Amino acid sequence: MAEVVNDIDYNPNYFETFREAIAMGHLEPARNNLYEFRMGLPLCMIPATGDVVGAGVPNLAWLKSDSGGKNLIKNMNLFANNITIPSRNVTTSEVHVHGMNRSYASGQSPTDLEVSFIVTKDNQHRAFFEQWMHNCASDSDNTVGFYDQYVCEVDIVKWESGSNSWLTKVVQEGATERMMKFRMNQATAVYRCFGVFPKNIGTLSLNNEGRSIMELSVSFQMERYRFDTVNVDGLKSNTPKREYTASEIPNPGSFQRYGV
Repeated sequence: MAEVVNDIDYNPNYFETFREAIAMGHLEPARNNLYEFRMGLPLCMIPATGDVVGAGVPNLAWLKSDSGGKNLIKNMNLFANNITIPSRNVTTSEVHVHGMNRSYASGQSPTDLEVSFIVTKDNQHRAFFEQWMHNCASDSDNTVGFYDQYVCEVDIVKWESGSNSWLTKVVQEGATERMMKFRMNQATAVYRCFGVFPKNIGTLSLNNEGRSIMELSVSFQMERYRFDTVNVDGLKSNTPKREYTASEIPNPGSFQRYGV
């Protein structure tokens, strides 16, 4: 089976060329409904434990009853209903010596990270972002926090289905053991955002019209982001079948291509 387009009978107006190209696996169109949102707690939201003060404002840290935020972090991913990945812009300046102006690259400026969360009945997401923003800039005493304490890193992982990787797991049912195999989704790309903090919490509309799901839109300011592809070798349809146990699941990439 062909591995690159150059190996097939190429004709730009021949549908069979397109069909054979997407059959390779790595050229199959990507879906927008398989993703993961990973966010760590900033220092200002980590509860103080013992002699370690992890929070810049300990009394405003996230609930200690939440096991240090473990449940919240999982809920952030479960209820992240819509994500707008930032664009990358090259800023320019102009120089004029003679004739036409010449523009040249002078830097970069990413847009904001936009995430919409499904609002749960306990309003956990709203409470967390309200608290986080008060730690960034308080509206009661007009103070601001320390930058390093209110920023964190965010990973957006793009997944695809139908990989050639399988997870082997032994399931214990009473005195009987069963060997089960699961086809694993494939992580194909990761966007890592640095210096992230919430800049805006969107409005919520309440009305007496037809019932619908409430969503909370949050805009995140960030310094920069890095993009990398991971595990793309497993997307080829002719890749040998690979099997893993729970202790051998492969890790994501290391973002060394463009530096950090």
